Amino acid sequence: MGQFRTIACLGFLMLLASCAHDQKENLQVVEVQTTPPLATCRLDRGDVLAGTVLSTPGRISLLPDARALHVSCTKYGYAPVEATSAAQIQPGSPPGYRYDPVISLSLQKAK
Repeated sequence: MGQFRTIACLGFLMLLASCAHDQKENLQVVEVQTTPPLATCRLDRGDVLAGTVLSTPGRISLLPDARALHVSCTKYGYAPVEATSAAQIQPGSPPGYRYDPVISLSLQKAK
């Protein structure tokens, strides 16, 4: 009975590893840049947080999604800035959706 349990656990672990590997291949890396640099940016899809770039320029890996990607950046002494990047269908891509690989925003001095 113990040997069966060991084999079953190993099989389950191999299945988990293959799922994680497949999902990692589908991630898209997006770079967020701001002028001036060193801003903190939040990336949302609808009302759901997709991720955070703690200091620009910075990169984030995102799962493919058909929803638009909303980016909002803040930096002390500057007015907040926002932008939206629409998902685009990429032929031949398994999930099919990608965003611009580089999202650039310009911050203005606060008044």
